[in-house]
Amino acid sequence: MKINFKNWGKWRIALLILVAYNLIVLINIPQIYISNAQSPQPQFWHPFAQVALSHNIWTILTPFVLWLGWIFPVTKPKFFRNLFLHFLSALGAGIFLHFAYNTSAWLFGLISADDPNIRRLIFGFDVYLFLRDGKAGSREKLKTPNFKMYPAEN
Repeated sequence: MKINFKNWGKWRIALLILVAYNLIVLINIPQIYISNAQSPQPQFWHPFAQVALSHNIWTILTPFVLWLGWIFPVTKPKFFRNLFLHFLSALGAGIFLHFAYNTSAWLFGLISADDPNIRRLIFGFDVYLFLRDGKAGSREKLKTPNFKMYPAEN
């Protein structure tokens, strides 16, 4: 098998992006450990996996963000059009991140399938309630129990 080095520059950028986001995850390890050390049931791997998952989803999305900034720079000739495209793409990226994180966390078992709030997490029902009512966390209308991070907090 012969390796083609013509695209090595693109692979180097992709590897740099992957290393940078995983370095951020490694830097967050002490914070994850300390924040969970005082809980009634200390867990380390579950919060670590959540942080690693969210940063690796950003790793996938970063080339698109760089491409968008290169193709549509926010400069004088078409300032407002490009700014509007960046705004729309940021909104789309936020929606993609929300669905990708919650769906993959559910598939990897980081979010319990027995949780009554799983549909709200994946499909963004809190966002809908916030836009409709003007306040977040309108749990009274859903008649679901409040979510507790640690089940031992009864």
